[in-house]
Amino acid sequence: MSKRLVALFIGAIAIAGVAAPAFGLGIDETRHNRERQAMREGSLGDEALTAKKYDEAIDHYTKVLDAKACGDDCGKYYFRRGLACEAKLDCVKAVADYEKGQETLKDNGELYFNESLCMTS
Repeated sequence: MSKRLVALFIGAIAIAGVAAPAFGLGIDETRHNRERQAMREGSLGDEALTAKKYDEAIDHYTKVLDAKACGDDCGKYYFRRGLACEAKLDCVKAVADYEKGQETLKDNGELYFNESLCMTS
């Protein structure tokens, strides 16, 4: 019975055009928040990679990938995490990330080039 009352309450609010309460947030809003957080983590990872803070960059890119909120951009985060791993001379992890990145970055010559450099090391 209480579920019906909550549903009725949320429905009435929606009809009235009032913003829904926090517990009534929909799936789209939750997904949007995850994607926004992933973009922040990705930007922080890019800054760390540029500053040659490779461990920090790896942590940020891992958060993006673990959140599964990168959509079609996951390949670029695998590629960038691979770059950070390669800079740390961890070619095993770098190659694994490059291979995952290839699933969506089919025409990225830099990815293939870096993978081949790592594989010959």
